[in-house]
Amino acid sequence: MRNLEATNKPNEKEITDLHMIGKVISSLFPRIPVSMYHENEQTPIQVISANQEGLVIKGTDRLDDGIRILTFTNNFSLYHFWFELIQGSNKDIEFLKPLKMVIRDEAKRVENRVVVTKQIEYKPFVSLITSTEFISGRYEKIKSFTDLIWEKDSIEIKNKYNSCMIKIGEEENLRLKILKSNPRPIFLNKPGKIEPYNTAFFNPVLFKDLLSNTYDPEPLMGAEITIPILYGNKILLGYIRVSANETLEMEDFNQINSIALNIMEKINKWDELILLKDKFDILDISSNGIGFLVPYTEENTIIFQQGQILFFEINLEEKTKIPMKVVVRYSSKQENSVIRIGCEFYDLTLEEKSKIKEYSKNINIASKT
Repeated sequence: MRNLEATNKPNEKEITDLHMIGKVISSLFPRIPVSMYHENEQTPIQVISANQEGLVIKGTDRLDDGIRILTFTNNFSLYHFWFELIQGSNKDIEFLKPLKMVIRDEAKRVENRVVVTKQIEYKPFVSLITSTEFISGRYEKIKSFTDLIWEKDSIEIKNKYNSCMIKIGEEENLRLKILKSNPRPIFLNKPGKIEPYNTAFFNPVLFKDLLSNTYDPEPLMGAEITIPILYGNKILLGYIRVSANETLEMEDFNQINSIALNIMEKINKWDELILLKDKFDILDISSNGIGFLVPYTEENTIIFQQGQILFFEINLEEKTKIPMKVVVRYSSKQENSVIRIGCEFYDLTLEEKSKIKEYSKNINIASKT
């Protein structure tokens, strides 16, 4: 559970001017980690698109049509937004219309984290740290790296399908927008149709409003297989896409998917995308965030600046490794030449949140025995 406090009496300002709110939404929501408050829980959300009219976000597993309260921190101020759910929303995608905004100055987030004590048998740690900024600055290198793998792995399929391609980069198009909102592969097996092979794949019907509002010179149409290329199962780098004039079968999907998995395996082992390879002991943890120490260096003060979006692996137990996307909320130099880092989890899946909750519960019990 998380609540909000202020160091002094907070200076709150409520804004109902929808034009002003729209400006804030369109300028800040696409680039700042945002969370949703619901039933005393804070859950990171993924913004698909934002403009002055409102937001499109990835589905949050909420089944009700109640008010959505979204929040983020910017320049030491806490922003709360009230949205209503509008027509076209479903379990995979939500369309939100703004109602009001409240800005609280000099506010801080407070939560109870479980301290990792010496009593536990396995000391958990953070490792393989990188940042979204670092990765986005290396898209050309990533493209060259993946192109070499693709050139070799795609020899067998280039004459089998009408079109075969790999796309790496930030330049957004319809398929990247779809995969950002829902990382499930696209498998439209019938020519001229937009019906998924089965329910395990992206369903265009659930995203009809998003599709109708997004122009692309290559509209979504079967027969097509598009598989996301992810770094650490968290950061979307691009995709592999094949299209055909004939019906595609599961055998075709498995062949394309094996190529994608091979590319992702090699990307995730590629040292060029790692900023820090060292192991850093975890000090405290909760289902919302994590704290740890890093050596005080000029490089680390830059890497761990407040607001930075990082990616790393947390090793909770010998066989429990979880890739994490986080935003740095706290960074402070300590007396013994170290920096104490506090991070909030960002884009956490229900399974990952469940694992961390269970781990926190277990070490809390261990610390009391």
